[in-house]
Amino acid sequence: MLHRVHPAARLHQCNLSSEEPAQDSTEAHRLSILRHYEILDTAPEAPFDRIATLAANLFNVPVALIGFLDRDRLWFKSHCGLATTEIKRIGNSTSEALQVLVGNAPETAFFASAPLCTQDGYLMGMLCVIDRQPHGAEAPLLPNLKSLADLVMDQLELRLSTRRAEISTARQGVVRARFACLTFRQREVLERVVAGHPSKNIAADLGISQRTVESHRASIMHKTGAKSIPALAQLALAEGIGAHELLPLRPIDRKNA
Repeated sequence: MLHRVHPAARLHQCNLSSEEPAQDSTEAHRLSILRHYEILDTAPEAPFDRIATLAANLFNVPVALIGFLDRDRLWFKSHCGLATTEIKRIGNSTSEALQVLVGNAPETAFFASAPLCTQDGYLMGMLCVIDRQPHGAEAPLLPNLKSLADLVMDQLELRLSTRRAEISTARQGVVRARFACLTFRQREVLERVVAGHPSKNIAADLGISQRTVESHRASIMHKTGAKSIPALAQLALAEGIGAHELLPLRPIDRKNA
């Protein structure tokens, strides 16, 4: 059996600990949060590997793991000193699964862990250090393991924020490209549509027929992919693209309009 160093008073408390049975609804919500991070089955990343290596060096052990608890497995984002990338989940217990992973270790072998928890207390996984050899009193180091586990969660949140920012930037680029395809007259019509002006008023303002205004509006919606006038306004404004910014109006030459 592994010697598990896991004093609850020193480690962050979770709504679902690694050893507690979970209600189906709680587990489903926990798994949805885990999916939200988009971390499972991703390639190794240096920040996580550095934290695992630091944990191994701190405790002077050959193995340090950063694992995320999926529905039926514990998947390792980082597995310093171990080739295995995942192990089968045995109920909600990770310690039994890790004992199987380590194999026929002597009874005095060493294992310490800290949970990876969200701010609202849901367990995402664990940071653990393992050795087949016995260790002395490691209790003073446990707060450091907890701090490293917190760093893993900080990195997870930073990773998610970065990915969201990249997606938002890419989406905004697509929107800008769509608006760049509009003709000058369509841009004039668009600014007035976004401002809420009816076709009749836009026609009078631009010196063109109402039918032409509606034709331009239909073309604008086709080019931008908007399905409705509110959606068109949302594309132009809610995405941070103000009509006054993208669509500057020049004085209309009534003689040539």
